[in-house]
Amino acid sequence: MALSIREPSLPYIPHGKFGILTGYIFVLNSTIGAGFLSIPWAYENSGWFFSLIFQILTTILCYYLSIQTLESMSRAEILSRMTEEGKDIHRISFKKLFQNPNHPDHLLKPPPHLTPMITNRLINLPDIVKMVFGERVGLCYLIFVIFSVFGILVAYGSVFASSFASIIPLGPLSTCDIYTNKDYFSDCKMKYSFFLLFFAICVCYMTVKGIEEQQYVQYIMSGLRFIVIISITLTCFADIVLHRDNNDSHYNSADAPPMIRPKNIGHAIPIILFATIFQNQIPTIASSIKNKEKTLAKVNGYVSMTCFFVYTLLGMAAAFAIDHMPSMVTMSYRDYTGGYSKGSRPGWTYVLEYLIVLCPAFDVFSSYPIQALVLANSITTWRYGGNEEDIPKRVFYGIRFLSAFIPLIVSFLVYDLGTILDWTGLFGFLGFLIATPLFHLALRHMVAGESPYDAYFNIGLSWAIIIVNAFLFFAVVGLNLVE
Repeated sequence: MALSIREPSLPYIPHGKFGILTGYIFVLNSTIGAGFLSIPWAYENSGWFFSLIFQILTTILCYYLSIQTLESMSRAEILSRMTEEGKDIHRISFKKLFQNPNHPDHLLKPPPHLTPMITNRLINLPDIVKMVFGERVGLCYLIFVIFSVFGILVAYGSVFASSFASIIPLGPLSTCDIYTNKDYFSDCKMKYSFFLLFFAICVCYMTVKGIEEQQYVQYIMSGLRFIVIISITLTCFADIVLHRDNNDSHYNSADAPPMIRPKNIGHAIPIILFATIFQNQIPTIASSIKNKEKTLAKVNGYVSMTCFFVYTLLGMAAAFAIDHMPSMVTMSYRDYTGGYSKGSRPGWTYVLEYLIVLCPAFDVFSSYPIQALVLANSITTWRYGGNEEDIPKRVFYGIRFLSAFIPLIVSFLVYDLGTILDWTGLFGFLGFLIATPLFHLALRHMVAGESPYDAYFNIGLSWAIIIVNAFLFFAVVGLNLVE
């Protein structure tokens, strides 16, 4: 591992530009990105009751694992510093993970001047796995993280280009729905490609510039996101109460969808996971947050609560109000009439149509660069360590650019958001829900002492999380393959 050399007694002094509100906005923007657009589809297709219960369990689990991630980062800092000081770090054997980590024979006791802390060193999750389980296992984990984040970026590109193609005419080319135009060389595909290219130019620039240059953009986009979510939720409640249809004057029965559709739960599980998991963003954003000990855990808690309330309200309201739900809920607001006939639409329906369809497309401007930086940082810290000064500038900016650009090539080929999220969410099982309690358990064995970020720990609970999520992973793969 390439780490910078410094005097053993000289710690990194944690600093950062962002307070708790800015940190919250950054984490929230990178979490509620494209995922919330498919939440209603998951609720309708898999049953509202099943989706609600799974949303509750997923929110609790993701918050708990986010605290485990903070603790793991603080303990991994000690391993990095001991490596710099020339001390041997012995890998832990897998069988010891089944034993009580509080036994004194199992602990690596660091020197008194080393205490668990989160510093300015960027330690990504693949780096932690590499430290505790070795390079081969760490490389496998890095591959899972790359595929997971890559899929997220593909989804963001699809959201932007399909939204703009559906509502903005381009010269002689009229608006179109890419989901209903299957011809690969159609005019609709040309429009989709044009808007995707425009998106690529913008987000590649923002990714290369870095996270700390985007504070005002993040605030603006977060505000737009909540306006859209509130607009969709309120119009859905109005449709339910007044029995209105989104796209015509027809009567809407607003019947409740089934409580559970067993054959479709393989779709809901990865989509809800995709929309709720945020552990992989924590290291990248934490490096820019000040007062880390007081701020980071609160940020994680606020983000978890926000995601739960937003997804539950949006999923339940839209699932009851909208029939034949598209995989991207905003597409049901294309040609929105508010219950009026198409020939007598009032002006406010046009405003809502453009607001709801276009704002999420603009919104991914805030989410995409953060996720692209997570991907780039995972690769660079794996090769060069967590100190930016050790990375050649050409390599540093080149990896950032490629991390932002390559996923958009795939977005050109695959644009169905439901299909993308079905499989992207599966990597969350292996990359975060299973791996996080494993490396947290290993670091409890390897590093003695208390951390200011310590999570509640119970070895039985950790293994229960690992086993249940492993079972769910194979169950979801099986359900999706069978269908």
